Amino acid sequence: MWPTTFLPVANYALALASVVALGLPAKAQHEELKQNIEAFVTAKSERFEKKYLNEKAPQYGELNTTNHNFFDFFVLKALEKSTNSLGNNVKLKYDCSFYAYENATERDYAVSFWFKNFIEGIRITPGRELRTFKGAQPTIIIINADHICIISLSCFDNDPDLFYELRKDFFSFFGNEESMVIEINCSGPLRWTKNPPDPKDPKWRM
Repeated sequence: MWPTTFLPVANYALALASVVALGLPAKAQHEELKQNIEAFVTAKSERFEKKYLNEKAPQYGELNTTNHNFFDFFVLKALEKSTNSLGNNVKLKYDCSFYAYENATERDYAVSFWFKNFIEGIRITPGRELRTFKGAQPTIIIINADHICIISLSCFDNDPDLFYELRKDFFSFFGNEESMVIEINCSGPLRWTKNPPDPKDPKWRM
């Protein structure tokens, strides 16, 4: 329904300018994340190519259904083949997923919901480790104020040196002093390696 009362022209212009001004941060709020994604891909471009087409995003439990206002997924696929743990010559692949939210409160709601139906459908307790995690792939999760960054690979492609290098590179582009970091190895363990949350914090009961 159209409004039945109208602002004077001067007031209307001021109101319109306010709306536009308020809209700009919402549109641009994830620009830094997008730039970091681009820089990460560029840094890896000598050894990996970025692929979108015919690639299926991993299902990280209920995270995929949360109320994110920005999402990106792509695969970094090695340009050269290497030998995996099965002795096969294959091109190493990293799945890269990014979920961003309107603000920290929306992110808190998303994370609280996600932890109740986490990867492989299990429930995790914030800040508490899991020794075994059936079906889990090597995964690094960085949880920031308004976004979540995830990189994972196949158990067949993993080795300790590779995982260490990946963790260092991924954090250098997407981590900060306040980031929560979760590291998952093949079939476990799940460890909180930076800024583990307090499991007694009421916000995790949302």
